[in-house]
Amino acid sequence: MKRRFSMHVAAAFAVVALGAAAGWAADEDMETPDGPQIETTCDVSGYKTESIKYDPAVAIPDGDTGGVKLGPLQFADDGKRISDTVLEIIASHTKIGDLTVELGYDLTCNGSIDYKSRVVCRPRGTQTTTPAPCGTGTGGGCTGDLSCGRMYSFRDAGASELAVGACAATLATGCYKPPTTGGTPLSVFKDLPKGGCWYLTIVDHVTPNKGSVCEWSVHLLNHVAVGVEAATWAKYKVLYR
Repeated sequence: MKRRFSMHVAAAFAVVALGAAAGWAADEDMETPDGPQIETTCDVSGYKTESIKYDPAVAIPDGDTGGVKLGPLQFADDGKRISDTVLEIIASHTKIGDLTVELGYDLTCNGSIDYKSRVVCRPRGTQTTTPAPCGTGTGGGCTGDLSCGRMYSFRDAGASELAVGACAATLATGCYKPPTTGGTPLSVFKDLPKGGCWYLTIVDHVTPNKGSVCEWSVHLLNHVAVGVEAATWAKYKVLYR
């Protein structure tokens, strides 16, 4: 009888140890700290969204290194942290190789940009006369057009960079990732608190091609901490009475 009781006690403590090591979620429906697995599409189901639509569209200053700064977009401060960020842009321009595009985040909405991600960086395409990415030279980059009839989405796990390789006449709707050369990943916003102000800055470095912004959106996935319930002998000994 002593041996059987000892075996039961040992098994109970094993359950407790495993539970403590893995963490007992207080709510099975809560997300893990890293959120759901991120796919290579820009599906934003379950994300919080804020958007601005312009009518008429806002012009992008041509050949002006100051560019245009749009916003702010602001999410409610719900006490959560940012797990994943997706940016969507609907814009037109007759030469993507002229442009840099940055998403900026101002933590306190005081007018300064604390964190930023560069999602477009004067893409080269197959043109060989392009200056260094994000440079201000006059060499030709990708000659593909942006269209306000299409949506250009960006996330770190996007399938490809925008306007890499052969340049289509009009760039396709798609889920793109920031460029590896000259870009900045959207993960720069991960774990930051919500409640700040978001800005979109677009710079057209070279004349004479022109464009405008019709709409843009930011999608945020909450980072939810998983509650841990203490796994004690008192909790499980009832199983071995």
